[in-house]
Amino acid sequence: MGTEHRIPHRLACQVLGVSESWFYKWRDKPTTAREVRRGQLTAAIRQIFEDSGATYGSPKVDRVPCRGVADRGVGVRGCLPGAHA
Repeated sequence: MGTEHRIPHRLACQVLGVSESWFYKWRDKPTTAREVRRGQLTAAIRQIFEDSGATYGSPKVDRVPCRGVADRGVGVRGCLPGAHA
C-alpha cells in the first residue's frame, strides 16, 4: 500500500525516521476538536474569498464576520482560538 503520492509507506517511514506502527497509529487517530475547527475556519475563509469574486485579500477577509463557525469576535480573527480582535 502506498501514500497519496504513490510512495510506499515502508520507504516513507524509513526516510522520516518513524516506525510503521507509529505511522498507522497516527493515520488512524480520531480527528481532534481543533482539527475540526480549523477545517471549518478554512472553509469559511475560502467561502468569503470566493463570494468576493476572488478579490479580497487577508485584510478584508479578516474584517468579514465568520459564517458557519462560532464567532468569538468581529471578523475571521475573532473566530481564531485565543485571538484578540
